[in-house]
Amino acid sequence: MTATPAQFEFLSTAGNMLEWHDNLDRQKPGLLELTGVSQHGRPTMSGLNDYDYQSLAYLKSDNAHNLKQLRTVTKSAIPNEILEHFKHVKCHCNMGLFPEIGRAWLTIDSEIYIWTYNQTRDVAYYDGLSHLIVSVGLVKPKPDVFVKDVMYLLVLTTPIEVIVLGVTFGENSYNEMQLMNRPIFVIGTDNVSISVIKGTDDGRIFLGGRDGCLYEVFYQAETSWFGKRCKKINLSQNLVSYMVPSFLRVFSEVDPIQTIAIDNSRRLLYILTENGSIEAWDIGSNYANVRRLSKITQSDITNKAVSLITTVDPSIFKAVRAICPLIEDESNKLHLVAVTQCGVRLYFSTTSLNTQQSFNATTPCPQTEYFGSGQPPLSAGVDAPKGLYLLHVRLPPGYTPNATTNKPREVHAAHYSEETMLMITTQQQDQDILWSVSSVPSVNHTYLVESTALESLDGIVWGLAEVHDPSRPLLNSPLYKARNPRRVALLTNQGTHIIELLKSPDILLQILLACNGPHHEEVKMFFQSQNKREACATCLLIATSEKYRGGDIALWATQAFMLYGGEPCFQNQKFSNANNRNLPNQTLSSNSAIGTERLPMFMSTPMQNKSTLPSTQYAAFQYNQHTSQASTRVPFDSQLDKTNGYTTMLMANSHLPMSDQRSMTEQAQVEEKRSLSALNLFVKHACEVISLWSILNSHSFQHLCLQLSPEHQKVLRCCTFRDLMLTRSEVCAFLIISLINLYLKDKTGVSEVSKNLRELCPNLYRHEDAVTYKATELLMSAKNCTSPVEKKQKLRTTLQMCKEAAPTLPLHSICQLFISVDFFEGVVELTAICASKSDPEEVGIHFYNNDEPPEDREGYSYFVTRMNYYKEVQLMLDHVYQATSINFNIAAQTLQIKDPLIHVTLYEWLLAHDMLTELLEVVEPTLGEFLRRSVTRNPDNVILTDLLWKYYEKNGYHSQAAKILDNLAMTRSENITLEQRIDYLVRAVMCMRNGNVGSSVTSGIFLKELEDKLEIARVQKAVLVDMTALAQKNPDASMAVKELNYSLYEITPLYQRFAEPFNLWECQLSILNCSHHNDPLLIESVWGNIISSLVEDPGSIQDRTNRLFSKIELLVREYAESGACFPFAFLIRELEIKACQLRMPEGTVPEKLVTMNLDLELILEYYSRMISMNERVWANEGNEWHLIQSAIRVVSLLADNAHAIWYRSKRRIIGKAQDIVAACLNICYQKPDTNRLQQSLKELQCRLQRLLG
Repeated sequence: MTATPAQFEFLSTAGNMLEWHDNLDRQKPGLLELTGVSQHGRPTMSGLNDYDYQSLAYLKSDNAHNLKQLRTVTKSAIPNEILEHFKHVKCHCNMGLFPEIGRAWLTIDSEIYIWTYNQTRDVAYYDGLSHLIVSVGLVKPKPDVFVKDVMYLLVLTTPIEVIVLGVTFGENSYNEMQLMNRPIFVIGTDNVSISVIKGTDDGRIFLGGRDGCLYEVFYQAETSWFGKRCKKINLSQNLVSYMVPSFLRVFSEVDPIQTIAIDNSRRLLYILTENGSIEAWDIGSNYANVRRLSKITQSDITNKAVSLITTVDPSIFKAVRAICPLIEDESNKLHLVAVTQCGVRLYFSTTSLNTQQSFNATTPCPQTEYFGSGQPPLSAGVDAPKGLYLLHVRLPPGYTPNATTNKPREVHAAHYSEETMLMITTQQQDQDILWSVSSVPSVNHTYLVESTALESLDGIVWGLAEVHDPSRPLLNSPLYKARNPRRVALLTNQGTHIIELLKSPDILLQILLACNGPHHEEVKMFFQSQNKREACATCLLIATSEKYRGGDIALWATQAFMLYGGEPCFQNQKFSNANNRNLPNQTLSSNSAIGTERLPMFMSTPMQNKSTLPSTQYAAFQYNQHTSQASTRVPFDSQLDKTNGYTTMLMANSHLPMSDQRSMTEQAQVEEKRSLSALNLFVKHACEVISLWSILNSHSFQHLCLQLSPEHQKVLRCCTFRDLMLTRSEVCAFLIISLINLYLKDKTGVSEVSKNLRELCPNLYRHEDAVTYKATELLMSAKNCTSPVEKKQKLRTTLQMCKEAAPTLPLHSICQLFISVDFFEGVVELTAICASKSDPEEVGIHFYNNDEPPEDREGYSYFVTRMNYYKEVQLMLDHVYQATSINFNIAAQTLQIKDPLIHVTLYEWLLAHDMLTELLEVVEPTLGEFLRRSVTRNPDNVILTDLLWKYYEKNGYHSQAAKILDNLAMTRSENITLEQRIDYLVRAVMCMRNGNVGSSVTSGIFLKELEDKLEIARVQKAVLVDMTALAQKNPDASMAVKELNYSLYEITPLYQRFAEPFNLWECQLSILNCSHHNDPLLIESVWGNIISSLVEDPGSIQDRTNRLFSKIELLVREYAESGACFPFAFLIRELEIKACQLRMPEGTVPEKLVTMNLDLELILEYYSRMISMNERVWANEGNEWHLIQSAIRVVSLLADNAHAIWYRSKRRIIGKAQDIVAACLNICYQKPDTNRLQQSLKELQCRLQRLLG
């Protein structure tokens, strides 16, 4: 269930690419940069230069067709049954839109009619009022206040009341709208006419009064002791207002509220009054936190704008007619755009710049931040709002020197959406014109460039709002935004007119259709006018669209992508990111690859940085529902096939370059294909992760989390969705395990959830995983089964199921389950079938049968694979052995498998558990081969040698073979090397020991002769090796090498002719050992020469140390059991002296001696003697405490390996160690500055005492 190393590398590559694109998109200039405010550090203006406005005509090569940036979707008339009521109008009518539910409304006196504007159906009305309807609003209610059926609140105001009605729907919010007969709330207006109603996304209701005051309707679920269930609060009136006498208020000017606009992303509210003043409010989380930030009058706005632009008529800045909030997704530093009657756009921010020359607000209040007061600098949108500051003035089209369009006049409505400003102007008395000013077609600029489009409407516009898309995902997906143009509904006196704000893919589509394909200059101009990265992504959006799949348009887009996207090449490191990952210095650069990489980035951006668990819900592990609803998966699921499509498309259309440039370009294309494969894998993996999250969310997520270990819970809390998709596949794995275990714990079948996981997460939950958990379910059932027949049937069924899924299933887990139900034969059969399926050609067996040649790497790989599977058999045998004793039926079943490697596994296990008798009872031929190989690998292993002797004896070998081998060894010939002669002698001795030759005196003598010859031959081999090394410098040594290979020598000639003349100290020692020469002084002299030669050779201290102990270890192996030729006490003392001279680390000599497998008790004895002698040699060599430090190390090593001491000798050895510690302490007590040594010795003393206890 976890990602393989290759998959992890691919996912890491994809993650780095997506992060690079995400960072690049974040670095794109925003409105503050495009308007020049950020660069100049002061308010700016634009719209007077020719480059500020460009027509889409620059993308055309002729006038045969026109490019549009607006498209009419539908037009629908007002329903006839509503028009009939116009004949009965007595006083007042009004119209507007409810975009949240896709409906328009019309009030006629005291009645309201609501209908769906898309198809003019489902007409609803309400006539339960007796007074004239002044204003209308639709608000989403606060959560947990009303019953779930009440999905919206319809707020109606009359001159004396505010009425709140409940709105319910059928199964779909676009069918069967119903208004509740009785109002939910009725509040008095206090004789204030309410001109506008606006609600927030969290259910708050704001009212704008004709008295210029802002009100909020506060409502709650139940009436409390301290307040009503619903009340109207005047937010504009403060304590000072109450203190002013009412007769003085008569003389103050009343400026009625005309428009309320709310920025839900920042919790800001803006007010536009009839006199053109603008107010900014911070509405906080409830009415108690509301504060007015600033109020700017029309004259203040005009004066500031005139100070920025002095070459135009100041009257164009007067009469602000519309305000449009800029949400955080559209601009993080500019917060509001206001539109004047002449189409001038005024961009405001609620935070100031350092150099801003602000002007004072004219209506101060206790909560007001005065307009124009100095403020801290703007800091990337993180400062709290403090006021309202004009930062940029944008003149409308028509003011440039070479303008060809008319200037907008009589603007009375506006709407801003995704870099497009729509303005409604009245040119004639009964007809409006729609102006579209958009920067969407011009993305490849560092300044604000816009194109203009005009469209005549059928009547006068009463309402303008963005169409709500019910299929839009909850998370803001860039891919959804790129594929789906925004739609805007315009309500006129003739009906509803819905238009689309076209994006770059729509413009490219128009060009492709007009040019009938990509092979046209206009398509090339599109790529040149756009950033190629954006243009390639635009082509892919069309090519992979479900709407155009399989048609000419998709083909044309693909061809344009390949024609103008550019060739892959290498450039400097590209995928750098905030985490500073180590990446290659040369990376792929291809506009087509870059464009392709952006689509998965579009899909993953909304969720990748979201935490899997909200921080406020860690304790209870409550999952945030909205992050895992089905709508979240739309950007992934709906694009999975498309992603496969564009990856296949690019790979299929890749072509090789000319031969002279073939190498680098081919490498670039290979890297491009690799990156595309990584992206394809990422998208598939991301879809599966989100699908898994959806499945988990359908269960009790809290219970699932509680099933995890504390470590896994901590990992899950720290995970983001990016981690899950890229680096934390194990989190998905243990969540799946937790889910399945929850079912198994409840004794519920896992088939249904397993099927669901397999369908939605086939790679996270593979077939073998499904088999594993189904097998787990069956084995748990079998464990509780009382009928032996039924139990055996279930076990065999489970085994067969696992065999079919082998070898990719988790073998260890399955085998442990088999062991838990005592199904040992299942372990043997399953491991065998896994090995067989992993190596169907039996390459691993062939490798073993051919003496494991080192050059056969493939064979070695298969051999290791098989042996790894058979480790489960050893674990099973361990379990059985610990439970009772070895079951010979299990051994027999193992030997029935024809694979010799499983036999080897059994033999090794028997050897490891000293079950030598049972091992020799095996009659399989594989045992002889195993023992032969084992002895070859471990010639010093007495047990293996003994086993092999017994096996040969059991199988009929005799002394004749030994005699033949002896003759071969003694033959004088240049064709037989000394190594071969020794091999012959070894085989001869083994044959004599294992042959059926009896126990005669002749056989004994012969065996002794063979042993003597073998011993001398080994000495001669040592002489030959040293002589060969010496032959490179000494010509006489070359002749000696030939003589040593020609025949075997007696011990005396070896010493006199070779070892002594050439100063071969090791050979002299070997000869002395072989001849059993007992001359302690000579032997110690030879050992001293060996050690001195090793230490005196040139090199660093570390080199000399390594060289010394490597050689000593070899010599110890050879002479440790030789008696007189191994002066152990002298050797330890000499090595310690050298260690002290070379300033080796403490305890070097003891550590090396222990690793040589020397008798630890004897080592302790010799160290005890040296300590008791208390020689001055250590002080003379520069370290008085060297020997005590080494003794401490010896005892420490003993304590570390106490478990390996034979229990009968344990007390005696540890007692000797305690004596050493006591002697060392006695010495330390007599010397100053030995506190550290005393402490170490005391700690060691306590440790030894515990070992005895």
